[in-house]
Amino acid sequence: MSLEELQQMGILLPKDKWRKRKIKSRVPRVPLAIVGALFPVTGVMMYFGDGGPVSWAGVGLFLVLLGAFTALNLKGIFKR
Repeated sequence: MSLEELQQMGILLPKDKWRKRKIKSRVPRVPLAIVGALFPVTGVMMYFGDGGPVSWAGVGLFLVLLGAFTALNLKGIFKR
């Protein structure tokens, strides 16, 4: 699809209104940053756990963090 088609459908703002407004997000940044910072920890746990209990703890933590990440972003979407 072209930009013109997206503007006609009302998905994009007209070009003269681009960059005039500040981007606002309702997603809480601090919890999202904490969750994002912990994702690499789960990868390290899975790698160095070598299939043992630490690996499975990493998988479990990854799934919990993935759920938290999804919930935080959906919460920001539904606040609009």
